[in-house]
Amino acid sequence: GLVDEGVLITFYVDSDSDGFGSVSDTVEACFAPAGYTLSSTDCQDNDPSIHPGALETCDNEDDNCNGIPDDAAVDAETWYADTDGDTYGDPLASVESCLGPANFVQTSTDCDDTLGSVHPGAVEIWYDSIDQDCSGGSDFDQDGDGAESVDYGGNDENDLDPACIDACRTGLSQIAAGITCATIVLDFPASGNGTYWLDPDDDGDVTNAFQVYCDMSDGAWAFQSAGTPFTLDYTGSTQTLQTASVATEYLFTLYGARAGRGHASTHGGQGGMAEGSKTFDPNTTLFIEVGGVGEDAVQADTGSSHAGGYNGGGNGTRGGSAGGGATDVRMTSGDLNSRILVAGGGGGCGYNSCDYPGGDGGGLNGTDGSSSSHQWGYGGSQGQGGQNTTGNSNGYGSFGQGGNHTQENDEGGGGGGWYGGGTCGTDNGPAGGGSSYYSGMDSDQDTATGVNDGAGYLEYIWR
Repeated sequence: GLVDEGVLITFYVDSDSDGFGSVSDTVEACFAPAGYTLSSTDCQDNDPSIHPGALETCDNEDDNCNGIPDDAAVDAETWYADTDGDTYGDPLASVESCLGPANFVQTSTDCDDTLGSVHPGAVEIWYDSIDQDCSGGSDFDQDGDGAESVDYGGNDENDLDPACIDACRTGLSQIAAGITCATIVLDFPASGNGTYWLDPDDDGDVTNAFQVYCDMSDGAWAFQSAGTPFTLDYTGSTQTLQTASVATEYLFTLYGARAGRGHASTHGGQGGMAEGSKTFDPNTTLFIEVGGVGEDAVQADTGSSHAGGYNGGGNGTRGGSAGGGATDVRMTSGDLNSRILVAGGGGGCGYNSCDYPGGDGGGLNGTDGSSSSHQWGYGGSQGQGGQNTTGNSNGYGSFGQGGNHTQENDEGGGGGGWYGGGTCGTDNGPAGGGSSYYSGMDSDQDTATGVNDGAGYLEYIWR
């Protein structure tokens, strides 16, 4: 009396028609009625996208009915540990998740997740072995040219210029000192006016390099500081100047020394000026003689001789002052014939502690002594020493030397120069100034008469 006994099958309701049924409603039948299925594994029978085998997505649902919402979701994202809290994650410590766990971030560019000061965009501190901005590369290669700084064991002589590794003579640091301002601007045309390091001897040892001001806008001249030339002052002995290890132009301005003074109203002649530029072969030694001031006059008819200034000043006597020394540049020490530039010294005054002024040094001819009632000496010229109004050749100036007094009676001494000034050759007379000279120079030659009221000195710039 039973129908289909022993062959009935249990079917489960499939309300969302996704092929997976729910145990919430079953029927016994030989064949599945409409809306039923053999499967009983649907965990949510009102959503056809949720069933066993469905793709898990980040929707806070258990899409594949494995009991774990959002596990291994196809649209899950990678999150990286941010242990140091700098918002940049460690690329070696990651998880896949729909929502980031605590202390995880989605950036993976932190190169040290133990230091909050180290991350992309941080301020880089070079040469401390820490890559603060995570840019990679060596912390001892600031310019990124692949060579580490020579200061830290590498071979990059200028770690601020990627175009320069070996022998990069930019002058921007002591280790990268240039030879001259001109060599710097030749190699690096964009170099502007400013302070640079130079090592003119170019011997490979930069411990003696020094800083100068380079005027790159006006021929790359080297100055001691902006607008201030180098100076050699009076020392009373021979000084030397070594030119650079490349052919180098020097522009010299020389000042001869004044003669000795007398009383307040008049005094001996002032020193002259000579200027010129010349290009010298590498490593040329120049010898510099800077003129000294002649000794002052005293009261007429008292005392004795007064010594002429260093480098050619002639001696005066009693009420006459001594001549000032010349300042010169020469190629050979002690050789007057090797002088290439000379600034003449002033001539000594005469009579009663300088009533009669001596002639000024300088110009291509030194000026004559001046007297209204006595004899006087003439200034030196380009071809001979200064003579005098008396015709006494004992008082004439000579090559490089001012004339000395001939009388022990208030007579001024001649100024030193290319040719020295003459003394008057008798008592009470003032002497002439020494001549200047510039024919040993290449260009920029100039002279001036009576411009220096003190000891001689020399100024120069070079390129």
